[in-house]
Amino acid sequence: MDHIALPLKYRPMTFEDVVGQDHVVKTLRNAIESGRVANAYLFIGPRGIGKTTLSRIFAKALNCTSPNGVEPCGKCNSCIETAAGRSIDVIELDAASHNGVDDVRPIVEECQFRPAGSKYKIYIIDECHMLSAQAWNALLKTLE
Repeated sequence: MDHIALPLKYRPMTFEDVVGQDHVVKTLRNAIESGRVANAYLFIGPRGIGKTTLSRIFAKALNCTSPNGVEPCGKCNSCIETAAGRSIDVIELDAASHNGVDDVRPIVEECQFRPAGSKYKIYIIDECHMLSAQAWNALLKTLE
């Protein structure tokens, strides 16, 4: 029997599946469609509104090798690896529990290299407000 937490089982996998965030979905779709993707995106709001989910969908859409318009196909290697959390070009950091400068150092060092097999190298930093001042400063240097 497959025991998956309900939020994970029913998590949206495409922009089309997202409910209640039409303005965010439209903005992300337009960025992909126009080819004008910014260097960084900041998703803010109360817990449970889909910030991390939208980040993952956006990452899949950007690196999808067979997109359906701007929707990720969900079937190519990039989509499968990103959805499973094992893509080497989509790196997630939970800053709530990994908030020190040593935790962001790999990001600072790795971001200078091109993606291994995808179009973009994407870093999703969940709970970034939990980063220490030193970690934030190190990361800010990278974004500059």
